[in-house]
Amino acid sequence: MALIVGNIRLPLEDSDGAALRVALNQLSLSGSDVKKIYIVKSSPDLRHRSNPCLVYSVGIELGSEKAEEAAVATAASQSVTLRKRAVFAPQPGMQLLAGRPVIAGFGPAGMFAGLLLSRAGYRPLIIERGADVDTRVRDVEGFWSTGNLNPSSNVQFGEGGAGTFSDGKLVTRINDPLCETVLNEFVKHGAPQSVVRLAKPHIGTDKLRQVVKSIRESILQNGGEIRFMTRLTGIEIKDGVLRCVTLSGCGEVETSALILSVGHSARDTFEMLIKAGVRLEPKSFSVGVRIEHLQADIDRGLYGALAGHPAAPAGRVPVLTSAGRARGLYLLYVPGRHGCRRCVRGGPRCHKRHELFGAGRPQRKFCARSFG
Repeated sequence: MALIVGNIRLPLEDSDGAALRVALNQLSLSGSDVKKIYIVKSSPDLRHRSNPCLVYSVGIELGSEKAEEAAVATAASQSVTLRKRAVFAPQPGMQLLAGRPVIAGFGPAGMFAGLLLSRAGYRPLIIERGADVDTRVRDVEGFWSTGNLNPSSNVQFGEGGAGTFSDGKLVTRINDPLCETVLNEFVKHGAPQSVVRLAKPHIGTDKLRQVVKSIRESILQNGGEIRFMTRLTGIEIKDGVLRCVTLSGCGEVETSALILSVGHSARDTFEMLIKAGVRLEPKSFSVGVRIEHLQADIDRGLYGALAGHPAAPAGRVPVLTSAGRARGLYLLYVPGRHGCRRCVRGGPRCHKRHELFGAGRPQRKFCARSFG
């Protein structure tokens, strides 16, 4: 458990140390009372240009739940709360598996499923229809330069999933305590420590590639197996129980556990599953266009004289509206891609954000009933 002291507002020029001192003062604590103190989140608040500030949340651990509960009860501020640390400890099943578990797809879902299962000793077999990340980078760069598309190794398919070429954004609208677990796992495999504390973190395509390879190596070291350029082409279900799967180039593999982490673009896989009698449900999808603005213009419009301040992040233009019950228009902000020599236009986004352009993608969200 940990005490969370939130809504600490400080001038832009102040340091993290000032936020830690304010948190201790709010609880009338000294350094000797504390087992651990750290920044949980920080973000600039530049909405009021006459009074810009950094907003911090600070975590404090006192060593005992009783002491932390007492500190919350006596705190003068309502911004002091008690948070239990989320512990993700899945329990092993009691039924003997027929063969090792198979994971189809090596995007984020497949990577984390493989990581957890391999740590638990299940030696999962992971198949990915695309190539490993290094081969994939060469294929994608070849497509951008020549227009020659590899249908199996591209921006959509391959190690790391589609997000590998989309800046590694880690923003989610869910408020799940396990989000911290996921972020810490990324840091453990090479992501910047800042992703844990920033309100809107991103890894960057350049760093994400190394993170993906590190997760792969962890899975292999723990006994897992990964087969690239391998598709799930069939499944056999008998008496309501999965008996085996068929893999391209490998034939049948006995298993009673299959995790489908195939993303939304593997249409042939969906068709195969439907024919096999697997029930699928449609989900909402988005269609969008790209609009580019000068990043400097966005920053000036949002921050005024504060544009360019070291504490000011690259400006975003949120747009949210409604167009009937099933449709909505929103803007997916995508950072520009001109920060370094490798970040050519149309190419991957790197961790550092010193871009000329900011790209907004107004998206119209649809669901199946939009089309009758």
